[in-house]
Amino acid sequence: MNKERRIAAIVLLLCGVFLVLLSLLYRDIDAWSVDFKAVYYAFRYLALGHDLYNPARLAAYFLSQNQADATSAHAAVQTVSLFDYPPTAFAFFAPFALLPFKIAAFMWRSLMVLLLAAASMLMWEFGSPWSPRVSLILAGLLLANCVGVFALGNPAGIVIGLVVLCTSCFFSNRYVLLGEIGLAVVLSIKPHDAGMVWLFFLLAGGTLRKRALRTLGWAVILWVPGILWTTAVASHWPLELRANLHTVLVQGGENSPGPDSPANNTVGQIIGFQAVASVFRDQPGFYGTMTAVIVWPLIGLWIWVTLRSRFSIANGWLALASASALTMLPVYHRLYDAKLILLAIPACAMLWARRGLLGWLALVITSGAFVLTADLPNVLFAALVKSWHIVAGGWLGKVETILFYRSATLALLAMGVFYLVVYARSSNRHEVVAET
Repeated sequence: MNKERRIAAIVLLLCGVFLVLLSLLYRDIDAWSVDFKAVYYAFRYLALGHDLYNPARLAAYFLSQNQADATSAHAAVQTVSLFDYPPTAFAFFAPFALLPFKIAAFMWRSLMVLLLAAASMLMWEFGSPWSPRVSLILAGLLLANCVGVFALGNPAGIVIGLVVLCTSCFFSNRYVLLGEIGLAVVLSIKPHDAGMVWLFFLLAGGTLRKRALRTLGWAVILWVPGILWTTAVASHWPLELRANLHTVLVQGGENSPGPDSPANNTVGQIIGFQAVASVFRDQPGFYGTMTAVIVWPLIGLWIWVTLRSRFSIANGWLALASASALTMLPVYHRLYDAKLILLAIPACAMLWARRGLLGWLALVITSGAFVLTADLPNVLFAALVKSWHIVAGGWLGKVETILFYRSATLALLAMGVFYLVVYARSSNRHEVVAET
């Protein structure tokens, strides 16, 4: 095992180096660091005592701070000005916002790559007793394809790394306090990414429930400073935040799930189920209802199975494998958020070790989700599909659009349903899969 661990560490290190080197190609693109710039300048503006949810004033401040690179600043101003992160994230982002931008960006990216590499290594560690090769291939594939989140500097890279590390702390009963604080940080930044993971710990009962409740307590402590500070600066910030969210998510907005949205110009950029339903009718009422009818019952079933299941590490990995995919579907998520399926590696390795039809299904479905949500395959596939000039007119065109432009969403849906079925069967039969 020591030899296998060294090999895994070397492979994942090379994947991390590949990730960093390839992301440097983005430096000549206006999108470089745009997501980090959004949180950096917004919370820096808040720290100076100004309203970070006022688009016009925040845009003016951002442009004044980037006069030396006016072209890039004007390209990013809309993303930066329509700030849509909650003030609960202030406690985490404020230390970075107090530093000069270049130092803050370097520290941010260093933290991101370290967390993602450590998370990948941990998932290999948990999956290796069942299948070290499958675990390593999946972990390396995902780590090497975090180019987009690293180049953009999106907080999803930090969030996903922390979620995996905190889950590892809880399951291994090591560094539990750090796990609780880390998960609290995640709930403060992107609760829609980590919400189902935290909910699993809450519903699992016993010691895990106590840890989930303590995590919530730590989260409240982190939320208070940001909410109080923001309220003192702009007492009407909830209305402004809601207006910003409406602007970016409304039909035709920057983050609209519709077919004509700028966010859907490449394959699988928005991965919520609304992006699939909107192909048939680009109306919020329609695709919102379709999402509620198809996705929310699956999440309800997952909750029901978790409540009635007896906890085991094996069942826990099955539950998290399903949750990591299903949580991407009911609300707005982008492709980089799907890196959370890193949590599915131990479950896939566990089922593969049992061989048979179930093992092959686990390998094919999980690998499919990893490939179809990976950055490089999506870029190559987008270039290929673009030359086909697919038109979403008529049923055939709509089906082609979904298959080729929404393949990541379909893969996540298939993965979420598959692991949910296996999780439910395991719970019904009170099976205890061999644990190591």
